[in-house]
Amino acid sequence: MWTADWWWKIQELLPPGATLGPIIISTDKTQLTRFSGDKQAWPVYLTIGNIRKETRRSPSSRATILIGYIPVTKLEHYSKANRSAVGHQLFHNCMRVILMPLKAAGEDGVEMDCSDGFVRRIFPILSAYIADYPEQCLVACCRENSCPRCLVNPKKRGETVNSTMRDPEETLRVLVDQSKNKFPMKFVDQNLRPIVPFWGDFPHCDIFSCMTPDILHELHNGVFGDHTVKWATKATTGGDDEIDSRFRAMTPHPTLRHFAKGISLTSQWTGNERKNMEKVFLGVLANTTDPAVQRAVAGVIDFIYYAHFETHCDESLAKLDAAWAAFHANKHIFIDPPLQIRKHFDINKVHKMKHYVDGIRSRGTADGFRLLELLVSSIRSTRATMATVLQPMSYHGYQSLPRPG
Repeated sequence: MWTADWWWKIQELLPPGATLGPIIISTDKTQLTRFSGDKQAWPVYLTIGNIRKETRRSPSSRATILIGYIPVTKLEHYSKANRSAVGHQLFHNCMRVILMPLKAAGEDGVEMDCSDGFVRRIFPILSAYIADYPEQCLVACCRENSCPRCLVNPKKRGETVNSTMRDPEETLRVLVDQSKNKFPMKFVDQNLRPIVPFWGDFPHCDIFSCMTPDILHELHNGVFGDHTVKWATKATTGGDDEIDSRFRAMTPHPTLRHFAKGISLTSQWTGNERKNMEKVFLGVLANTTDPAVQRAVAGVIDFIYYAHFETHCDESLAKLDAAWAAFHANKHIFIDPPLQIRKHFDINKVHKMKHYVDGIRSRGTADGFRLLELLVSSIRSTRATMATVLQPMSYHGYQSLPRPG
C-alpha cells in the first residue's frame, strides 16, 4: 500500500517527522442465528496499511482485529416511512462511537512504540473501507442505484462515460443544507440519503476514494458468475443443454476442475468454483456463439485476471483498462437483434469495473483488499468462541459472538 499514490499525497500533508498509519476498516453484515430466525449484526474489523498485504490477508496472522459489533434492529416503534432512514443513521452513529478515537489521533498524532524499538508519532488516517456494494452505499450516504465513488447518472452506469468523482466536502455541505430543510437540488442530483455521516470530521478522509475493489463479489460472483455466464449461455445455439454437454465432454486434467454434471443445475457457487469455470469458459463457447460474444466474454475474463495481479505497473494497468474497453466495445451483441438478451447494462458491478485502475493507483493492488479473508476470519472467530461467549444464547438458536478486543 505504501507504493500507491494516496500514501505519498497524505504524507505531504502531515508535519515533518510524522509517520502515517493508514486505517483499513471492514464491515460485513453477518447472520447470527443458526437454523431459524433473522438476527443479524455488523462486525467491524480493523487493520493497518503498514502491515504487508500477505500478512493482512492471512487469518492466522491475526493482523485484522475485531473492534465492535453494530446491531441490526427492526425498529418496530418507527413508522415504515421513517424506518430505513433511522436505521441508516443508527449505523453511522454506532460507527462514529467506535471510530471516534481516530479523530483526535489523526489530527495530533499519537506516540507509539514500534517493533524496531523506536518511538514514532503515528497519525492514524482512515484510508480504506472494505465492504460489499450495499454497505458501500450506506457508508457513502448514497442510494443503492448509485455509484459510491462517482456521480454517474444511474441510467448511464453501463456506458463508458467519465463522471465527476464524489467530493466529501461538497457532499457534507449538501447533507447539512438538506438537514436544514433547504432542499438543495444537488441532494437529488447526487442521489443522496439524509444522513449525518460518521466520517464527516475525520482528518484527511475522502471516504469515497476509500471504497476498495472487491474481486470476489464484484468480479467472480458478480460480473462473471451472475451476468456474463448467463448472457453467453443464452447466446449459444443450444442454450443450457449445449453448455452442459460441452462441460461434461471436456477431458479431465489435474490443473482443471471437471464439471461432470455441467453447470446449469448448480444453484450455489463458491469463489473457487467460479475461478475454475473462468479457466475454461471461453473455450467452451468456441464455435457456438457469435464472435462478438466471445470477445465480450474474453474482455471480462482478461479483466479479472489482470485485476488479480499482485504487482502492477503502467503497462499492466493499461492492459486492465483495455480489457474493460474490449467488453464495452462488444457488449452491444447482447442488446442488438437477434439476441436481444439485455435492454441495458446499468448494473452496479459492471460500472465498478471502471474504477479499478484509479483504485489500484491510489490504494495499491486489489488483492490487498479481498473480502474473502475477512469472511473466513469472521467464521473462524465466531466458531472459536461459540462455547464460551454468550453460551446460554445457543440453546435458543443463536451463534455465540467473539468479544471485541
